[in-house]
Amino acid sequence: MNRTTGLILALFLGVAAGACASGGAGGSAADGFEPKDNDHTREAEQNIALAMLRSSDADKQQLYQQALESAKLAIQEDSTNPQGWFLAGQAHANLGAFDSADAAWDKAVALYPGFEEQIDRERENAWVRAYNEGVGAIQQDDLDAAIAQMEKADAIFQGRPEARLQLGVFYARKNEVDKAISAYRGALEILRSTPKMQLDSATQADWAANEEIALSNLAQLLSSSGRDAEAEALFREVLAEDPTNIRARVNLADVLARQGKTAEADQIYAELIDRDDLTYNHYLNMGVGLFQAEKYEQSANAFRKAVQVNPYSRDGYYNLAQALFMRADALEDEREAAKGAAADSLAAELAEIHTELASSAEKVLELDPSNRNIIAYMARAYQALSELTSDEAAKEQYREKIRAALKRHEEAQFEVMDVSLLPGDDEVTMSGRIMNLKVAEGAPIRLRIELRDAKGAVIGTQDVTVTAPAANATAEFRVSVPVTGELAGWSYKQIQ
Repeated sequence: MNRTTGLILALFLGVAAGACASGGAGGSAADGFEPKDNDHTREAEQNIALAMLRSSDADKQQLYQQALESAKLAIQEDSTNPQGWFLAGQAHANLGAFDSADAAWDKAVALYPGFEEQIDRERENAWVRAYNEGVGAIQQDDLDAAIAQMEKADAIFQGRPEARLQLGVFYARKNEVDKAISAYRGALEILRSTPKMQLDSATQADWAANEEIALSNLAQLLSSSGRDAEAEALFREVLAEDPTNIRARVNLADVLARQGKTAEADQIYAELIDRDDLTYNHYLNMGVGLFQAEKYEQSANAFRKAVQVNPYSRDGYYNLAQALFMRADALEDEREAAKGAAADSLAAELAEIHTELASSAEKVLELDPSNRNIIAYMARAYQALSELTSDEAAKEQYREKIRAALKRHEEAQFEVMDVSLLPGDDEVTMSGRIMNLKVAEGAPIRLRIELRDAKGAVIGTQDVTVTAPAANATAEFRVSVPVTGELAGWSYKQIQ
């Protein structure tokens, strides 16, 4: 899944201590009940102001609690005085009770609409507190807490899109696709409904970039959940704004192909596949789209270009091996039905494909040595090569490689599965599962994770230990790896 740009830790200063209050007797007015001060509201304001000056969190909390008690007394004394509700909202927000703050501020505005602009500023300050707590939670790898805080931020203030953007990412990580789609739609609503004249130039640029992120991520979520027509409309919208957006063009081709609109999809793929200036991800995504469309030859071409750009990508080589395997399978059927020169030509092509398949499988196993599926692909490739050659010496060499592959497959102690990476600013979180095959239950399985940059240099390494589950059961692992460069690939090896 695609993520948003880095977590945005926004800080606001100069929070107002209290509302401007009239010194009169108050009471009903044409625009509501005028706010008025009394001993309770003045004490609440004083405690809020003192809390803002304290450095100790405990001192702050104590003063905000005292302010809340004073605000409650003001409300008990006169429930029509919006000043008490306003100050109660401030105290609740600073105590982290955002639902209560929301209700108090709603009441204050209902009593005195003139509070609306000032309370919007207070809501935004509360949004910042909740949002930053969400950032802290995700930095501690506590996804559920991060979601809870971002939800609180969005509930208290709906004038900024960042919380909804992050919720889109977090919901997607939990595979709550409908919630992620709703979050991105909500972010777009904010991004598109706020008049640009209200934003400075830097914020306008940030929001324009966030709109593209929200559109792209929303389109991909719709696509991954089978809502291809909706995704197509969004990808076309992205391309209308930026015709040079290669990622959107690749994704548009993917959803067109899945809808059976093969002519336009093929045209887009043909235009892009011959380019040599695309990124690894562009080629990888094209390869995936072509594979899903069962165009295995073109898919293999895209994956070849992907690993040319990034020769340290396990995923690139794995996908190339899959595409080659499927292409060979289709050609085998053609060869069985062919005769003479046509059959010979297909045999020669199959020999080339299986040679490349074996080589790609070897590349995968250098990085992902416990992948038994790839070991099986490799054995199949050598089996086919032994059948396609008439040279007895070559046949024996291939048979020896088949025996070695089968031995490796049979003697595997465990298998590493479902690896995923989540890059951060200065670390990468790697997670996955280990299926126990022959390790004694309860024994440690130790892996050394290595992350590499585009030149193959190791930019981060970390050891992880997993307690072996029962035979044929799986255990999850998760490890954060500090990095000193840009991630291009990963590998692991067992250590004693």
